[in-house]
Amino acid sequence: MFLRLIKLIVNTERQHETYREILFGHQTFSLVDAFKIFDKENQGFITAEELRESFSQFNLLNIDVERIVEVLDLNEDGKVDYMEFSKAVSPRNVAARD
Repeated sequence: MFLRLIKLIVNTERQHETYREILFGHQTFSLVDAFKIFDKENQGFITAEELRESFSQFNLLNIDVERIVEVLDLNEDGKVDYMEFSKAVSPRNVAARD
């Protein structure tokens, strides 16, 4: 049972890394522009409420935005700043854009 859980976690992380590489690899993708989609008031951080508003525009109403902020908020200040957002979205291998 434990080994299955570890395998699932490893496979999930590999999938996430693949998605990051694909997103980051697009020449038209701008990390700053992506951050600004959520940071509508240009405060330098994203709140759960801003995520909820952005997701609701795309009818993504069943997303646990509080959990997203909790996971991405590395300094635990209740907000996601640009560096935290960047770490979450950028692939580990920055050469993926080349």
